Amino acid sequence: MKRKKQKAFLSVDPGLSGWGYAVFSAEEDDFYEVQPPLEAGSVTPPRKVNKLPDQQLGKRLGFYWSDLTDRVGNWSSTYDLQGGVLEWPEFFGTSAKGHTAASRGDLTKLVSSASGVVFCLASHGLECQPIGVRKWKGQLSKELVIHRIQKLLPDFKAESHAWDAVGLGLHFKKVAFK
Repeated sequence: MKRKKQKAFLSVDPGLSGWGYAVFSAEEDDFYEVQPPLEAGSVTPPRKVNKLPDQQLGKRLGFYWSDLTDRVGNWSSTYDLQGGVLEWPEFFGTSAKGHTAASRGDLTKLVSSASGVVFCLASHGLECQPIGVRKWKGQLSKELVIHRIQKLLPDFKAESHAWDAVGLGLHFKKVAFK
């Protein structure tokens, strides 16, 4: 008899220098429980790809999309993926940092990056729900997000880019960052 795969959902934090991901249980019995992800990690392109000029942004994003497509295929063989959530970029116009990022075109690049996640999941027949930064964490720093997750999951360890994906997944499960 074929073993039933565990239902799961994917949480992705697309970035420009690295992406974070987390795979969470989507089983009804534990969906609203505070539990660590089944898997979490970061995707960082090789330095030579990450340092490409903006005119070659497609090569950098292509690295991420190819990697994510492979991972989703692997996760689909392990889990019954129900879909995904991703952090949708937003402009914070109230800070000097936000204005500097906007003047460099970072928001446009991040939207391109996030759109790739939507297309990647769609290519596997999965829905993807974008959740704006303001909705799930507002202007919390990465350090504060990590601190809050560590209070909920004291034994959990993650790579740098994975923390926001974990926080976003916990928000989606409605157990944190309400």
